[in-house]
Amino acid sequence: MDDGIPLTVHHKTYEHLYNEKEYLDDLICLCEICHKAIHRANPHYKGFRFPKEKAAD
Repeated sequence: MDDGIPLTVHHKTYEHLYNEKEYLDDLICLCEICHKAIHRANPHYKGFRFPKEKAAD
């Protein structure tokens, strides 16, 4: 069923961040609404910030 709500990928932990291809079991697919609800319910997730990308030389 396509209800128009985007799907997102959520890290169960950030233990394997940037190495996701080898640890697919650490990811879960959620609708955008559920993903936001998880982050609201677990303030611990809100503190994570992705590092800024390095400028190309």
